[in-house]
Amino acid sequence: MKKKTKTKKAEALKSKKSSVTRRTSSRLSKSVKLTEEEIFDFIQDKAYRLWDEAGKPQGRDWEFWFKAEEKVKAHLKKIGKL
Repeated sequence: MKKKTKTKKAEALKSKKSSVTRRTSSRLSKSVKLTEEEIFDFIQDKAYRLWDEAGKPQGRDWEFWFKAEEKVKAHLKKIGKL
């Protein structure tokens, strides 16, 4: 029973992350600066994806957060959104 609960929670979290990406991605195409909250959402989504792709290792959350922050901010600077 616990595996099903964890799987459902993981799927719900993935779905939430995807909706964040869709919602904030549309702002990238507009010529407005992003809010701090939108940038935070992008970093959070990227960190989750990096962590997921690495096999969801425990205890390395900050490592993935800092990698994601670096990548997102570099991309936003490149496209003139930061």
